[in-house]
Amino acid sequence: MLDYVTSALATLLVVADPVFLSALFLGVTHGMSDRHRREVALRASLIALAILVAAGIIGAIAGHRL
Repeated sequence: MLDYVTSALATLLVVADPVFLSALFLGVTHGMSDRHRREVALRASLIALAILVAAGIIGAIAGHRL
């Protein structure tokens, strides 16, 4: 199980490209106050988490039906 989680996290890091996304975030939020930038980061993180969880649940359900 630990091997699977490690592999999944490594794949996510490669696909998501955090270096590019952090530069993109800084460019998009340029000129915003620190408080507003934190709000945007929190909202984006929660949306991304919801999408990942939903995709995982749907994938698990679809995997059991096959």
